[in-house]
Amino acid sequence: MADNSPTVSIGLPVYNSERFLRRALDSLLAQTFTDFELVISDNASTDKTKEICQEYQTKDVRVRYYCNDRNMGMGWNFDRVLELSQAPYFMYAADDDWWEPDFVRLLFNELEMYPEAAIALSALNIVDEEGNLIKPVRLDQGDKSPNDLGYLGMFLRLMLLWGRGTKSHHYYMYALSCKDFVKNIRRFVVRGLFADRMLVATMALATRFRYVNQVLFYKTRHSRNMFARYPEENFSKAAGSYFALLKIPFRFAYQLGRCDIIPPWRKLYIPLGLLGMAKIISTWVITHRFRKINL
Repeated sequence: MADNSPTVSIGLPVYNSERFLRRALDSLLAQTFTDFELVISDNASTDKTKEICQEYQTKDVRVRYYCNDRNMGMGWNFDRVLELSQAPYFMYAADDDWWEPDFVRLLFNELEMYPEAAIALSALNIVDEEGNLIKPVRLDQGDKSPNDLGYLGMFLRLMLLWGRGTKSHHYYMYALSCKDFVKNIRRFVVRGLFADRMLVATMALATRFRYVNQVLFYKTRHSRNMFARYPEENFSKAAGSYFALLKIPFRFAYQLGRCDIIPPWRKLYIPLGLLGMAKIISTWVITHRFRKINL
């Protein structure tokens, strides 16, 4: 890594993102922590995404824009922005979300103060497509803060096996993390349905988590679910196959067993991961396939 490399890399995978993209870019480039690069990987968009990204790249040297020749899939694009990043700290950003100006600064300070942790997130608000509040998400509401949880406690909450008010811990997918840690974890995570929760749950057995109890992040919930928005993605195809859904808990257990940055004694929790993913899958089938509720 060059001496003039930034401290933080923000990875922004995009595809046909023109509706919300300017809002996301403006909020990221307005961060009070300025020592970062914004890495954008465009999955061959067919709208005005390319023009918008090139405009921002011209205006701000921190923006690095890459455009793929063809759509390689959402999971590939998430891996791509991570691979292109140059900084020791990394965070994923979604093109339809936005952030308060102090988001990166406060999370960076948290990780610097607590070196035993490799990942940090703030409280957030879930909003609709117009930016109206749907619900606040505070990760210590009705339960222990992630700051006070050990490895098993965080893992059980991500598996929805213990704790109250913990269904939103998978939003740590969009946390600030140590880049090398994320790259090591992603080597073992299979792309597809529930990959975000499996990624964060694997992290939970490998590091401590930090939490800033201040709303600094706004996550958009769309009127159409992700399967309707991305019908050609592999996770959408898997959602229509009971056999593919049945394989997910066993794939997750295999993933945990292979992960070489989880100490061997914590791998004793793997049966709990198998049980937790089976619970998550069965709950999802009931609520999203039978009742047709949007994600």
